[in-house]
Amino acid sequence: MMLIALLLIVLGFVHFALSTRAFYKLVFGRGRPTVKLRNWLHCVGYLYLAIALVPCLQAWNTQMAIVVWLGLLHHAIKFVCCPKDLLCGGMSKIDVCASVRTWLGRRNG
Repeated sequence: MMLIALLLIVLGFVHFALSTRAFYKLVFGRGRPTVKLRNWLHCVGYLYLAIALVPCLQAWNTQMAIVVWLGLLHHAIKFVCCPKDLLCGGMSKIDVCASVRTWLGRRNG
């Protein structure tokens, strides 16, 4: 159940990442996503995150399921931001919190 939830969360975060100009260009090699596509990617990303809560709720009681889901969110964002460091077993040199703050600043600015 945890693996299913983790995969759904990673899919959700990949959709969020695809809505950014840099990741979109990295994957598709051109331009940026349109506003309509960006909104659609956000909606699908949130849907994946919400659906990922279901396997957690099936495996644990509500309070524990939310804690596990939040922990999976933490690990999945690290995997999406810096998969090479996680797969090699090393600690990430990228400050995930700073990366998210920078992304939010660009998005709101």
